[in-house]
Amino acid sequence: MANSTENYLSNNEKTIEEIKSELKSVSQRLNKIESILSEILPQLQEFSRSAKILQRGFKFYESVLGAIEKLRSVAYIEDEYPELKSDPISLEIIKSLEQYGALNISQLTRYVRMARGTASRRIIRERIKKLISMGIIEIAYEDEKAKYYRLAV
Repeated sequence: MANSTENYLSNNEKTIEEIKSELKSVSQRLNKIESILSEILPQLQEFSRSAKILQRGFKFYESVLGAIEKLRSVAYIEDEYPELKSDPISLEIIKSLEQYGALNISQLTRYVRMARGTASRRIIRERIKKLISMGIIEIAYEDEKAKYYRLAV
């Protein structure tokens, strides 16, 4: 029986010594990989932290650019329409529309009051009519309850 087993192994399978040798080789290669990974891993973790910091920096930069763009838009309107410099309520309406998008008169009144401390719906409505006639704001849309305004420039 031992003879037939040896013939079978020699013809169809590797010997135990060959398998041991291959396992030893695989084990050595795994040890090398493990060693390399242990050297690289701290660097990869540092790279990951650095990438996260960069990502936060880019998001902050993007938000700053957005704020500058909004200020530039309001400054552009002030430059194009110098008569608005003496009308702080109209400027607050413009700033509110720039910051919050399309708003109705009630919302605009609330935001102007928050910024200035006082504002009436009647005055806001008058300023909106004036700003529409100047081409600075326009009706964004209407629903069954109110008109919503947005910057036209």
